[in-house]
Amino acid sequence: MREALIDFKESGKFILTYDEAYSEGGYFLASVADEIYLNPLGAIDFNGFSSETVFIKGFF
Repeated sequence: MREALIDFKESGKFILTYDEAYSEGGYFLASVADEIYLNPLGAIDFNGFSSETVFIKGFF
């Protein structure tokens, strides 16, 4: 979807986004836009990206 937004923007048109609550994925999509709007009472739920490896001794 993000690639489609980039193609649309490259055609010379502008993109505006609005949301009441942005998550990581939603903000990533919105980052293509020329302007990003957030409801004054809205929120940004940005916890960050992480990964974790679980090792259980003797499991296998």
